[in-house]
Order: sequence, then structure tokens, then C-alpha cells
Amino acid sequence: MERVGIQVKSLCYGSEEIEMLLNGERIGFHASYMGQEPLASLVQAVYELEECGVSDMDNDEVRYESEVGWLSEPGFLSMGFKRIDDTLHIHLKTADEFECKAIMMEELRFCVSFKAFKDAVIRESMRVLREYGIKGYYESWGDHRDFPLATFLTLMGIGSECKDDDSIKSCFEDECKMIMELTKKTK
Repeated sequence: MERVGIQVKSLCYGSEEIEMLLNGERIGFHASYMGQEPLASLVQAVYELEECGVSDMDNDEVRYESEVGWLSEPGFLSMGFKRIDDTLHIHLKTADEFECKAIMMEELRFCVSFKAFKDAVIRESMRVLREYGIKGYYESWGDHRDFPLATFLTLMGIGSECKDDDSIKSCFEDECKMIMELTKKTK
């Protein structure tokens, strides 16, 4: 059975240390505030892989793709994702910047279950939100960036039942109740 996991090892002003487990291989990265926040970018990527298919007119298929990029000092990591049914293809590249030239360090490819990857992102997001809270997360990340809560709630299936028939509005109180119920269930 494949093993997929995501863990934020530390989150403090301007940096985040994250570790991913993909098919038993551990990949660690220390991201700086200069780029995307890793966990938030994974939440957005999973949303895009689930909800934002692009029609391919040549094959009459729908493609689900996304990518993230994290910066370090020096260096970067980029991951390209492509979902086909429940299989998630991940193309990961790391590079070290030396005198303004990117030197490729590593290039890896993985195939994992999309559901397992999504579940790992959701589990770690819940853990981080429990530990830091929404305001604490905002304060912990450089440039004070919000956690993508609306996108996260959509992945959790929260919100659609809070809408009126054709309205784009939702009920904040109902959403808060659902978040509290979800928090109790996932402890």
C-alpha cells in the first residue's frame, strides 16, 4: 500500500519547514516568505485538481492539472501535478541558486492516489489550523497571508448546504457551526 503524508514541521515568521512522504520517500523543504506558502499552495492545488478540469478538444477528455513553486534562500522546489481518475502524477524538481544561475539538484516523479494525497493535505491543514488558529496562521507567515479557508471548506464539502437556491451568498453562522462539528469529528 502506498504511503502519502504531509507534515508542517515548523511555521514561524517568514519560513515554513514542510515534509512530504510520497510512496515511502521523504522530501523535506524549508520555504521562505519570498514564495508561496507550501501548505496553502497544496490546498489550492488539490482544489484545482478536483474542481478545475480543462477540456481537451482533441481527445474529448478533461484534464486536471496544477503546479506549485516554493522558494528558499537559496533555491526552489517546483511540483507539477496531473490527475487522471484517482491517479496523481507528481513531477518534482529542486534547484539551488548559485550566483543567479539555477543548478538542478534533483528531479523526481511519483504516482500516488489522488484521494490519499487530498486526505493528507486536509489532515495536515486541520492540524495546523488547530495548532495556530486562523489569526495565528496569518501572523506566523511572512507578509501576513491568510490561510485559504474558503477553498479548504470547499474541499471539505462545507458551504454548499449553506446557500439559498440560486444565491451566491452563504450563511456565516451555519458555516461556523459546520466547522466546529468538523473539528470535533477530526480530533
